[in-house]
Amino acid sequence: MQDDEHKIDDHLGRMEPLAIDKAEVRRRHESNRAGWNEGAAHYTEKVAQTIAFLRGGGSSLHPLEKANLSNLGAWCETAVHLQCASGEDTLSLWNEGVKQVIGVDISDVHIANARQTSTALNAPARWFRCDILDT
Repeated sequence: MQDDEHKIDDHLGRMEPLAIDKAEVRRRHESNRAGWNEGAAHYTEKVAQTIAFLRGGGSSLHPLEKANLSNLGAWCETAVHLQCASGEDTLSLWNEGVKQVIGVDISDVHIANARQTSTALNAPARWFRCDILDT
């Protein structure tokens, strides 16, 4: 039996043994990806709404983010957004003045949504489906 030092808490508060080899790490990452793909269905239902919001100049950035990233057009050529989900925040950076955006997410569905949105907006965006721990 492992002690608590060698276990991790999952999102339900259960203790789970730490992964002991690369195969188990990969299995857990793939399980995580599958979970995010399932959760991304909600975002897929809202792609048209997201496109309309961004097309109208909308930004989903929090006021603190806007304050800390003020005048993006003057200093930011390219923004890279890790764990970008379906790209609304990433494309909000573009609406805030960034010349080009790059989004990275583990979910195939989120990246497909982001590509659909940026294509509809003709936005200068590139999207990569990968596990950021592999980069």
